[in-house]
Amino acid sequence: MYKVSVIIPVYNAGPYIEQCVYSVITQKTNFDFEIIVGDDCSTDLGTESILKRMSSMYDNIKYYRHQTNTKGKENIKFLLSQCKGKYIAYLDGDDFWIDMNKLQRQVDFLELNPEYSLTFTGHYRYGIRGLSYPSDSFIHWDEKSGDMTTTDIINNNSIASPTKVFVNYFDDNWKDYFYDAPFFDWVHNFYLSRMGKVRYLNFPSAVYRIHPNGVFALLTQEERQIKNDLSRKLFQKILEK
Repeated sequence: MYKVSVIIPVYNAGPYIEQCVYSVITQKTNFDFEIIVGDDCSTDLGTESILKRMSSMYDNIKYYRHQTNTKGKENIKFLLSQCKGKYIAYLDGDDFWIDMNKLQRQVDFLELNPEYSLTFTGHYRYGIRGLSYPSDSFIHWDEKSGDMTTTDIINNNSIASPTKVFVNYFDDNWKDYFYDAPFFDWVHNFYLSRMGKVRYLNFPSAVYRIHPNGVFALLTQEERQIKNDLSRKLFQKILEK
């Protein structure tokens, strides 16, 4: 039985996907984990061939390729439905982990504190010119350590997706209102904060890659603000029910 399921949604990540998967394979843990990759019908030259090769090399990699593009959320929903672990870790196909003890450290915390639904950590950002910022430290939550509330999450989406490890609620991992949210990561963090407590662990565990083909990078500042406003309105609507 796997203790952790690592889900990797991927689309056209040929230049990045091998580094991404190897950063998971090289994790040092005292438990077994599975890696579930959902390829959203990539059309580039590298993604499919690289993932087929890697899944043939490692028994704990499960590679699924959709025959049509699902536009993202359906792929994530599918991946969540395949998870058999007690906990789930999230990693987009263009990001990667940098701490070989990441899974162990976050799972240890969740095992000792069952009232928590989610842990996250600090991270770096990597742009086309290298590590973008900060130059002297990693990006961390302003509180440095401790618990993040639902209100904190509504005010600011400060949880970097590649740093998340959270409880697998199995049949309750997907809510219909996820479809209405402009940003899946934000609404998912909101959901988890209502399922249990959220803890920030103050160390860097991952790199969030910024590149021209990234979904968020393609948005203008005005488009981001519109989506932010829509997200907060959705959260308020859910809270009022």
